[in-house]
Amino acid sequence: MTNFTYYDNIPNAPNDPSQDQPKMEVNTNSTDLILAEDHVSFNLNNGGWHKLIHMIPQAKSIVANTAAGQFYTSTSTTNFGTDNQLWYKSTSTAAGSPGEQITGNNAAANNGWAFFSGIIVQWGSASVAAGIAGQDVAFTPNFPNNAFVVNITPQTVTAAGQSYQANIVDKTKFHITQFNNSNATKNFYWVAIGN
Repeated sequence: MTNFTYYDNIPNAPNDPSQDQPKMEVNTNSTDLILAEDHVSFNLNNGGWHKLIHMIPQAKSIVANTAAGQFYTSTSTTNFGTDNQLWYKSTSTAAGSPGEQITGNNAAANNGWAFFSGIIVQWGSASVAAGIAGQDVAFTPNFPNNAFVVNITPQTVTAAGQSYQANIVDKTKFHITQFNNSNATKNFYWVAIGN
């Protein structure tokens, strides 16, 4: 990140204005540059609006502000990996306690998860071998607390009379059952919601 130069106490009353002018120019330019880092800058439509927000990771136990809620990022390590996540600390959050984790994700191409304010969504693909009535499929990783619902979709068209069902076993896995067993391996996409 850029380090913007700024001179404090400029202009200085005892100084000749020409002596302070170069530092005043640096200060004026730095004000415009630091604003433009994350905002639309001066003399442009939507001036002052955010373009994006850069957030330096903070400790989870930031000091509560009784006047306003605070968004911040903090490094989180769970069984869902280590990453900088978005957190929110309300005015009523106890001092020294972490805020509420808002988001997180590990969006791999075919298997992944996302975290939204306490709810975790996982997705992936699985296969049930030919002639097997059913089998377990592991959540990767396990839900920390509960698995609420799972839904499966066959990747190919099923034959007439064939049907499939998914049932949650626990927070670590679900079970796919085939009815009117197929003589071919079936591939499925799955989506699960938990916390």
